[in-house]
Amino acid sequence: MPESKGPRGRMDPVAYQGAPGAFSEDAVLQLCGAGTTLRPCRTLDDVFRALVRGEAAAAVIPVENSIAGDVPGCRALVAQHHVRIRRTVALPIVHALVASSAMPVDDVREVHSHPMALAQCRRFLTSHPRMQCVPAFDTAGALAELMRQPPGTAAAIASRRAAAHWGGVVLQDAIQDRADNYTEFWLVTPTRLTTAVSPQGEIGSKM
Repeated sequence: MPESKGPRGRMDPVAYQGAPGAFSEDAVLQLCGAGTTLRPCRTLDDVFRALVRGEAAAAVIPVENSIAGDVPGCRALVAQHHVRIRRTVALPIVHALVASSAMPVDDVREVHSHPMALAQCRRFLTSHPRMQCVPAFDTAGALAELMRQPPGTAAAIASRRAAAHWGGVVLQDAIQDRADNYTEFWLVTPTRLTTAVSPQGEIGSKM
């Protein structure tokens, strides 16, 4: 069973899925502290591979969102790798429409982001039918790739922190379907891990 209110401590490094500025990175900082060594991975499979190979001491994974539901494949990976669920946290998720340069929202023609993020912003996207959704591996990763391209009519759905990290321009903030949007994240470790977690406080869950 998840330890939803266990003590917080440092484990280095901690793997997560996404690029710097991803919501999963926010969850790592919430669960493990600001001094934690981060190990970003492109996919959830890569996250669990890092655990199995001993390249990460722990991982933080997104499990369920209050709007879009279960993160595809996550629970199956947990069961497959027999990891220990040490703590959980429900992280508020606020999505922004971010571009590489300023433009009117109505001029955006492509919106790049993780499918779960696109699903959480369905009402906004439906109200802008000229926007074409382009799935990406991650919210922050979509923005990072966008920032490498010449300015155009594409934008990404990501966090304001990702926008600040990658130098993007927020065209519109809080575009998720509901203000009370949360994703539940789990801190997991290999079952072979025996190192104790040093107490530094407690994390609760809203989900």
